[in-house]
Amino acid sequence: MKVNKYILLIILMYLSTTYSQIITLNLQSNNQYNLNEYFVEISYLMDLTKTEEKLGSYSCTVNWNPSEIIFEELVFSETDGLSSPIVNYNDISLGKVKIANANPLGNVGELILFSIRFKVNEGSSINSHEITFTSLSAAYTFNDLLNNLTINETITDVKNQNSVLEYSFEMYPNPFNPSINIAYQVAEEGKVELKIYNILGQQIKELVNENRMPGKYQLEWNGMTEDGTSVSSGIYFLVLNSKSFRESKKIVMLK
Repeated sequence: MKVNKYILLIILMYLSTTYSQIITLNLQSNNQYNLNEYFVEISYLMDLTKTEEKLGSYSCTVNWNPSEIIFEELVFSETDGLSSPIVNYNDISLGKVKIANANPLGNVGELILFSIRFKVNEGSSINSHEITFTSLSAAYTFNDLLNNLTINETITDVKNQNSVLEYSFEMYPNPFNPSINIAYQVAEEGKVELKIYNILGQQIKELVNENRMPGKYQLEWNGMTEDGTSVSSGIYFLVLNSKSFRESKKIVMLK
């Protein structure tokens, strides 16, 4: 029997610990680059590597002053269980958006819940933005996981977006078993390739091969090759390639 996601979400939110927590942002983006106008992308991250808990559900409301900063977009993780939350945009003109997600199986490791992107006008401050979590709870136990939440930001110049963004990518956990999360940043519009090779230099998996706009992206590799077989323990190389950037990093599968 397939359970409707909306019904499941309501049940999990009801069982979860309910509280109201406003996170006040003291970000670096108070004109640290001496920019008149800029974009800021704020990412909400979870680190569950030091606990046996799994992220089961969250619900939150993001508020901002629309006369100070302009909402651009929400970006969600491509990780299974986090990629398709329920979003209420009804009050977006008033500077409010509501987000809720539930995964009864839970997510583990280092996670990206979502990222929100604003345009900050000249003379304004990103600190006119705040987020209230009404639940951030573990699967099975429904324990409060708010202390595992961290915040990261990326700054982009409105006039020259490429001047601030740089190519980069990181993986976690590493070593990994059975899957690894990959977060990468693209500095300019163009074709991006993200591939995995074995120690013989043979390509075993193509993760990305398409055009990308400047920004941050996330995905998960489940340790499977192109033919659907699980990789064995050993060293592999993750290669990010674009028209102006190429870098490889070592990843290790431990079974």
